[in-house]
Amino acid sequence: MRGRLALHRKKIPDAITALDQAIKLGSNSPTVHYALAASLMQRGEQARAEEILWKIVGDWPTYDDAYLALFQKYLGKGGPAQAIKNPSELARLRSHQRQRATASDQRLHAAGPPRRPPNRL
Repeated sequence: MRGRLALHRKKIPDAITALDQAIKLGSNSPTVHYALAASLMQRGEQARAEEILWKIVGDWPTYDDAYLALFQKYLGKGGPAQAIKNPSELARLRSHQRQRATASDQRLHAAGPPRRPPNRL
């Protein structure tokens, strides 16, 4: 929370420090990772920000803000040709992640509903 507040207040170094610490302490939220990437971009640390965005895409494939940020980054970096080239990679990765999620859901469904212990009243 402190990191996102610092980012909102444009205190970028404080935001990065707080968000890094939150992640090291075990925060497993795509929002925290995304806020760190945004902070790093504002400080000009593009390579590290991109690495975090790709991690978000890999770990949380339904977190659309990461895809949009990568698309905008590539659009600014190499123009439309670069941006168009990379979304196909993003789409391929997202499709793969969705297939993994579907397979996981199918395994859970095949296992059936959880068993309840018998009532002992």
